[in-house]
Amino acid sequence: MEGAGSQISDGRRIGFVVLDAVYLVVFAVVLFAGVSLVTGWFEGGDRLIHRVHDIGYGALGGVLICGGLLAMLFGRGRKPAAMQQVLLGAAAFAVGMAISGEWGDAALALVFVGAFAILAFLHPDRVEVLRSRDRSLSPALAAVTVIGAVPAFAYMVATAKLQRTGVLTDSHVEEGHWATMAGMALGIVVVALLASFRTRGWRIPAWSAGVAAMVYGLASTVYPEYPGAEGRTWGLLAIAWGLLFIGFAEWERGREAAARRARSDRRGGASSARSWARRLPSWSS
Repeated sequence: MEGAGSQISDGRRIGFVVLDAVYLVVFAVVLFAGVSLVTGWFEGGDRLIHRVHDIGYGALGGVLICGGLLAMLFGRGRKPAAMQQVLLGAAAFAVGMAISGEWGDAALALVFVGAFAILAFLHPDRVEVLRSRDRSLSPALAAVTVIGAVPAFAYMVATAKLQRTGVLTDSHVEEGHWATMAGMALGIVVVALLASFRTRGWRIPAWSAGVAAMVYGLASTVYPEYPGAEGRTWGLLAIAWGLLFIGFAEWERGREAAARRARSDRRGGASSARSWARRLPSWSS
């Protein structure tokens, strides 16, 4: 069975890295997911009213999807949670489009999911990506996820309805912005839930979910009256939630490290005791 320690061919490893890099460039630059994280804050003219929506697209595509691709590129796929994050982010984008009635864009998003599935097939530890044998639920992270899921799902439902019932002459509806925001809200929740299960490399989705929430929260705080924003109060709460989630993630990391050190010390102590016992004279001889 293929696992973390098994050997994979050089061709597959190179193919994974090259395809990951191509996808990263396509999503970050060609599809503007990464670019929107920067340009969204400074748009003017006809794009002025789309600032929050474009920043939200950056949170979904730039942080949740491209963030996972970037982590895999530098980590050479050693942490399966990053691949799981990319798949879940793309799936959330597809669901956001579907519940908003944007079936054409939903189909396109499923093409993206399929493209990422090819990347998962080339992943150095594709079995772990699918099965995640080494996992344990963090009650603290799961609780914070549930707290954030309540307003996130309410926002998702509201924005999906705006997309379905809006008039096509509305530029927000025409460009599918409300559907994108629905996908963003769902994406943050499912990626946070992934982190709660602590699959190998779980800090990547933990930080990604927290940063994505803070990006949207900051946009709502800076541009509280723009379409897509929830005002300064909810914006600040989103920032606080992101900081809280990352804080709990780092606390969990510290607990894990302390537990590993304790186990190592116990094994070392037991080994030393056995070694000392072997050096004692044998009174039976």
